Amino acid sequence: MFIWKSLFESSLKWPKEMAKYGAMMLSDPKELLENLPSNKAILEISH
Repeated sequence: MFIWKSLFESSLKWPKEMAKYGAMMLSDPKELLENLPSNKAILEISH
């Protein structure tokens, strides 16, 4: 799960609670793309 940085910086409690379960802070959409699995990574693992 990715949660926008602005939500972590707000008074909301749930973003920090979700971080305890592995949610990641997202400040730029490129970060999301960097963390998505790709076919290339899958092919490298299978060899």
